[in-house]
Amino acid sequence: MAGRKNKNYRQLVSDTGKIAEYLFFPHWFWATLIIIVSSLIFWVSLNIAYGSND
Repeated sequence: MAGRKNKNYRQLVSDTGKIAEYLFFPHWFWATLIIIVSSLIFWVSLNIAYGSND
């Protein structure tokens, strides 16, 4: 079994654009949105943990 090639290897790692066809917005939009949301959550959690002097 060792050294045996997986027949579906190329099928598993290959993106033929099918995923991108179903996205409502382009991938960079979703990546940016995730970064912004996670940054806001991180910032809020720091304010909860350490408090703000505002």
